[in-house]
Amino acid sequence: MKQSLILMVSISMLGISSLSYAMGRIPKKEYEKKVSELEQTKKTSEECDQNLASLQKKSDETKTELQAKVTALETTNGQLLKDLESSKGELQKRVADLVKEKQDVEKEKAMEVEKLKGTYDSLVTDMKKEIQQGSIQITQLQNKLSVSLVDKIVFDSGEAEINEGGKQVLKKVANILKKVKDKQIRIEGHTDNIPIGGSLKEKFPSNWELSTARATTVARYLQDAGGVSPEYLYAAGYGPYHPVADNATAEGRSKNRRIEIALVPKEIASSITQKAAPNLPRKN
Repeated sequence: MKQSLILMVSISMLGISSLSYAMGRIPKKEYEKKVSELEQTKKTSEECDQNLASLQKKSDETKTELQAKVTALETTNGQLLKDLESSKGELQKRVADLVKEKQDVEKEKAMEVEKLKGTYDSLVTDMKKEIQQGSIQITQLQNKLSVSLVDKIVFDSGEAEINEGGKQVLKKVANILKKVKDKQIRIEGHTDNIPIGGSLKEKFPSNWELSTARATTVARYLQDAGGVSPEYLYAAGYGPYHPVADNATAEGRSKNRRIEIALVPKEIASSITQKAAPNLPRKN
């Protein structure tokens, strides 16, 4: 619009100049100068029109490009929001599953502890006399139950054969243990720290052999005479290396010479590295 106005003015001035020249009022040289200036103005106006058109075109192209980018960003943002909502839903479901899993595990553990308590109560009831005599000690800690028998109630001194009194005690234990189907029954043999001596050394070179022989004998008796399934039994000898009392006194050594029958979760039992005899084989 502005350039057109300039062009119209230029033409008007050219017409006036021509008229003035024709009337002899303007010298020719001055007239030609004016004409040249007008032509230059016209050329400049045309160049401005071209530049304006070019800028307008670039502006339109930039606008189109920006609109395309905005559209692409909006699409990407929408997809991200969708993915976020999906991930949020999956995470919430996973949290809910974990909470339920935790509750189930806690419930299962509580049931195991309660079941083990029933076994503990049965043992305490059936072996009340031996407990009062101090020959047997029964303890329960969470999901582990232990029956500790002083060696003299089961074995004669320096022997690995079960005596008659020991058989009666182990039969009571077996009657309860054979009902246990969800625990590993680990029979542990322990001794004091007095070295094996005399003729006994020919049979048991060290306390390792004596403790292992006693544990294996008890496990075999529980299987053969007590009816406990051998797949739940595990015999282990510890020698003098797991004392529960001070070996410096006769009383302490007496407590350390013992057989322990421990009921532990199968997964715990399988993870413990034993320096002892393997599981007993099944009888054919």
